[in-house]
Amino acid sequence: FIFFIELGEYIDRRCVYYRKPLVDSGTLGTKASVQVVVPHLTESYSSTRDPPDPSIPMCLLHNFPNLIEHTIQWARDNFAGLFTIPAQQVEEYQRNPGEFAQRTSKNLSEYDRNEIIENVQRSLGSDRPKDFLDCIKWSRNLFQQQFHNTIAQLLYNFPHDHKTTAGERFWSGNKRCPHVLNFDVNNRTHLDFIVAASNLLAHIYFIEQIRDREYIAEQVSKIKVQEFQPKSGVQIFENDEQLKTDMEKKRRKNSIIEDDQTEQEKINKLLNRLPKHNEIRSINIR
Repeated sequence: FIFFIELGEYIDRRCVYYRKPLVDSGTLGTKASVQVVVPHLTESYSSTRDPPDPSIPMCLLHNFPNLIEHTIQWARDNFAGLFTIPAQQVEEYQRNPGEFAQRTSKNLSEYDRNEIIENVQRSLGSDRPKDFLDCIKWSRNLFQQQFHNTIAQLLYNFPHDHKTTAGERFWSGNKRCPHVLNFDVNNRTHLDFIVAASNLLAHIYFIEQIRDREYIAEQVSKIKVQEFQPKSGVQIFENDEQLKTDMEKKRRKNSIIEDDQTEQEKINKLLNRLPKHNEIRSINIR
């Protein structure tokens, strides 16, 4: 697989120079592709460019998915947001706090900056497990949040019989009305999620992994999760235009405050929101 266009073009130039064949394969959602390049017989890898991949609107992806491609993209983004990106950000912070703060304070929106800070705070604080049982608890709460609470809040904002301002049914056409999942330890798919998520989290924090499904099922059955209480005032955007408008308002509001701050003041403010470096230096994470 060639993961980056720049890397692909470099390999292609080497293959052309040394007259070597090249095979490139890749996937996009449910589709797969392969390209065979043969010297003096086919065009080279760099001869043509693929059209840009169509992006899926964020609101559609998180609130109103209706195609299998949407669920695949959601799962991929979710995996990276849980098990890849936060660990990378923590490693960068541990390696050089000052450089991390300087880079984060520049050229980022307030939304992106807060997301990075919260990732580091959670990874080194509330989400940091001490043993495998903590990993199971984290996974059980994650299941509750993603497959029950988030959907319950969506249905609280837009009930099954909700109608638009035009008097039409809100849940119709491409908007498929979802339903909450109540965790069932006897449901194989539900337990698969707990087993996988627990072991992935354990791997990140160098905790010994456990693959014994009976043991995990026994432990997760003992966990009591907080009962969902709908929140009033939670804004769920119906489309990306509404989301962009809201983010632009927040950006303007924050830019007014930040315009009066020097670059060093911004960096110090960011560092004050992060865990003290000398307290987390010994934490191993990957």
